Amino acid sequence: MERAKTLGIDAKPRDGSPAHQRAYESAKLESFGPLLWQPYRAPLLSVVDTKNKPVTLDEYKGKNVLLIFYLGDECPHCLDQLVQLAKREPDFTRHDTEILAISSNTPAHNKESLKMGEVPFRLLSDEKLENAKRFKSYDDFEDLALHSTILIDKKGLVQWARNGGDPFMDFDFLLKQIQRADQ
Repeated sequence: MERAKTLGIDAKPRDGSPAHQRAYESAKLESFGPLLWQPYRAPLLSVVDTKNKPVTLDEYKGKNVLLIFYLGDECPHCLDQLVQLAKREPDFTRHDTEILAISSNTPAHNKESLKMGEVPFRLLSDEKLENAKRFKSYDDFEDLALHSTILIDKKGLVQWARNGGDPFMDFDFLLKQIQRADQ
């Protein structure tokens, strides 16, 4: 419009829509939440290890926790993620970060899982997918678990999360996020 006015053209905007336009109520974006994303308190984690021992985030107070929700050892993408993550585990340990891998497999299945080989982190069971649902690692519509990677800082706040799609493999990115959270 400004350009048209500089040329001396008296143009008025007109609506070329085929039907009447709905009048939207304007609202301030702040009413829908903060303008910038903020870390939030991690949901309750209540899983069991291969010995059927309960595991919660309270056990890891004062440490960073990297939660990996995986689909089980029958998913080749998940296996690749866990094997690659196992190779990088010393990097995470240096940054005071514990890795917890969670699936709907039974504790006995996790204990006997040979497809993964030795992994230097705990394989945990969420048989009823209750934790997957709390951590948004579950598709209610399709009624199935999702791949998820969730970084929880030493204060118990979710600093970063990715749910769905392929398993997350950019471990350098995660290490940078841990360093940023620790500052």
